[in-house]
Amino acid sequence: MAKNKIFKIDLALSYIVSIFEVHGIILNRVERDGEHILFEIYGVDNMLSLEKVFYLHVCSESINIDLITNKSSVKKPLIFSARYRSTSDSLPDLWEFRIYQKDSRGCVYNIFSTVDSLPQKLFDIIKPLDTDIQYEKKIKRLEISNNLKISNLEKETFLLTLDDLQRQLSVFEIKKPLFVEEYGADTKVQLDSFIEKQIIYTYNYYNSIYDYSVEKIDDGKKYNEVLENNKVIKPIIDLCLELASSYMILPIIKEKK
Repeated sequence: MAKNKIFKIDLALSYIVSIFEVHGIILNRVERDGEHILFEIYGVDNMLSLEKVFYLHVCSESINIDLITNKSSVKKPLIFSARYRSTSDSLPDLWEFRIYQKDSRGCVYNIFSTVDSLPQKLFDIIKPLDTDIQYEKKIKRLEISNNLKISNLEKETFLLTLDDLQRQLSVFEIKKPLFVEEYGADTKVQLDSFIEKQIIYTYNYYNSIYDYSVEKIDDGKKYNEVLENNKVIKPIIDLCLELASSYMILPIIKEKK
């Protein structure tokens, strides 16, 4: 079908469906590349009678009567098919309907962008397909949106070093007396939400790779490697916990409990 020349047919789909119902066999199967076969018509006489009808309604000049049939392949059926064609976000998606015989010189087609306006016979077949496609597209859009949010969060979030955490603790020690003096001893010292997010991220990361069961490692080399790794990680975790207690960072406090 890829080599067929395509001609626009100026006939209502409801009329085309009624013709195929009289002359053909209704089907409901998917072929390669997502083409959905709706009807097939066998027999040269049946094919030629339809071709004569379509010939009068094709928007093209200088075409022969063998518009959609191939007389050398009489055993191949005349096919009425549908294919979903996705467009850009600014345009509605389309269902493309084609009528052709394999290896014929051309095929005729029509396009509908509103499934609900299809003839009932086509609506019953196409609507469930369209619903599934729209659902899959919605899921994909949600996945893309979610991945974008995660990507943006990762761009904003990074691991704090031991020096970074110690500086935040020094800031707290400076802020605390000022807050106590102005608001009272029970006042929570405010922390920038972005810094708080970094502390939480840093704690979660290092806490997830800290081995709390290093003594269970039998391999001596592995034991020493993990022990050394824990020695580097432990001060960072402890500082995160101290900052969580100082600034009342609840996600870390709850996680520790």
